[in-house]
Amino acid sequence: MVRKATAVLVAAVLLACLMGAAYAAPQTLLLEFKGEPGQEMKHDVEIGFEMDMSAMNPGTGEQVFALSPRFSGALVTIDRVMEVADNGDLTLQSQVESFELTLDLADLHLDMSLQGPDGGPPQLLKLPPLPIEVVMSKHGKPLALKGLDKLPLPPMPAGPEGKQFDIKAMIEGMMDTFAQPTLPDGPVSVGDSWGWEAELDLSKMMGNMIPDMPPEAKAMLSSMKIPVKTTTTLAGLETVGGVECAKLVADSVWELEFPVGPGIMVEERGTTTVVTWFNHAAGHTVKEVVEVDVNMRAGTPDAAFTQMEMEIRVESMLR
Repeated sequence: MVRKATAVLVAAVLLACLMGAAYAAPQTLLLEFKGEPGQEMKHDVEIGFEMDMSAMNPGTGEQVFALSPRFSGALVTIDRVMEVADNGDLTLQSQVESFELTLDLADLHLDMSLQGPDGGPPQLLKLPPLPIEVVMSKHGKPLALKGLDKLPLPPMPAGPEGKQFDIKAMIEGMMDTFAQPTLPDGPVSVGDSWGWEAELDLSKMMGNMIPDMPPEAKAMLSSMKIPVKTTTTLAGLETVGGVECAKLVADSVWELEFPVGPGIMVEERGTTTVVTWFNHAAGHTVKEVVEVDVNMRAGTPDAAFTQMEMEIRVESMLR
């Protein structure tokens, strides 16, 4: 009888524990980037790019040309933590240690690589760190770019009245628009979502790049405003590279329509999906997959003069 009573008591306790676990508050995570000055993280990166573009003669409907470039690459990159501010802001520097790139365009096949013996890092010639350092908040928001003036850009053609195009101003303008945090500003649980919305104003962006833009160009660009919306979800917890990671899925969508002539419209639709496996304990990314799909059409409602489809995929993995 005692054994039976004890068994009933144990079963009741187990049932209570299981019910309590079922109704317990979900686990919350505080996702923040972390690092120490001098810390280095090496990533293996794979890049794939495909585009199919064709143009038709508006009068006859015959195909004028078709292009299908293909690009692939494998890189080894190094990210360094240069500084960490008291509030958690990180200053980061990047370097490409080795690469292998392939380009196919019609009859052109191009291979480029920089590797050492046995496919390792180069021994005699090493690529220097990029001259740009990124200042980023602990939530992943880019705050500033250092060293843009040292970026080795090719000479740009002069704009109206002989003034040079200002690439630096364009990059800074885009950063002001799209510099949004990738991580939430508070604790989240599996299934929670957060996001942001922005509008890319091409007139403003090109105005920063070309100070004296002709009025007709300004008028055309004024209608080219691209609304972009990004939503990120904590999809779950997964073990990657031997560590527990928060799996973050971010989706961005955009649409653009603008006239380029009587009855002729340019329409563009695009989506970007970024899946990130984030080591929430150490505060850094372990794996990330970026996929971009773009469809563009130019023509009348009845006939397309130009069509383009583009796919980009980038995958990086921490060594």
